[in-house]
Amino acid sequence: MKKFVTLMIAMTFTASLFAQIALINFDVQEQPYDVYENGAVIDVDGIPSDLTLAAELGIWNQGTTAANVICRRTDLDVIEGTSNYFCWGMCFPSTIYLSQPVPMDPDFADFWGFSAHYEMRDADFNQIPLPFGTTSVRYSFYDERTPEDSVWVIVNYNVSSEAAINEMNAISSNVYPNPAKDQIFVESEMVENGTIAIFNMVGQKIKEVAQTSNKVAINVSELQTGVYFYTIFSDGQKMDSQRFVVSK
Repeated sequence: MKKFVTLMIAMTFTASLFAQIALINFDVQEQPYDVYENGAVIDVDGIPSDLTLAAELGIWNQGTTAANVICRRTDLDVIEGTSNYFCWGMCFPSTIYLSQPVPMDPDFADFWGFSAHYEMRDADFNQIPLPFGTTSVRYSFYDERTPEDSVWVIVNYNVSSEAAINEMNAISSNVYPNPAKDQIFVESEMVENGTIAIFNMVGQKIKEVAQTSNKVAINVSELQTGVYFYTIFSDGQKMDSQRFVVSK
């Protein structure tokens, strides 16, 4: 599952020393645009089962001349083992930090051209749950003729159990005993093609079982003492998450 956050960036490309740079509310797609400050921070919140977090940005050349716009990605604080990439004109792998120039006509707003993505893959290049924590990446945009005049945003990709617990859930569930030693019982209403996945506090999926009834017994005897949480899925869609403790 992917989570998206959208924003609109506006920028004026001129030959002057300082270009007029602004951030524009993505939801306002008719002029006059809703302008935000340059250097905005965007928080994209998720849980490990989202697998991919993403931000969609719109870019607006509000100048009077055409521009060839370049995007530069700068990794500020990246959790080890994760990767991020962006699409601007084309999609660039995580090893590429600078895009090719994208031509933009004067007063042209591209609402759907740019997207940034955050994920984690195993040795076989299969997507795996994201680890808990925050990865911060800066995306800068500028005319190739005036790289010193740029507009930029920082995207914080936040993965936490709190997002799982606080997110509006489609169903309610209960776990007991809590704390547990050898076995837990998860009670909830039945969902279509239901599964229950157990995650540790670094976001790794420990095990997954089928939801065969509205009361599912799960063996946790092999788990070390610590905090875990389970997520109930229906056809891959998160329905509910709760935290539990294993105490030996």
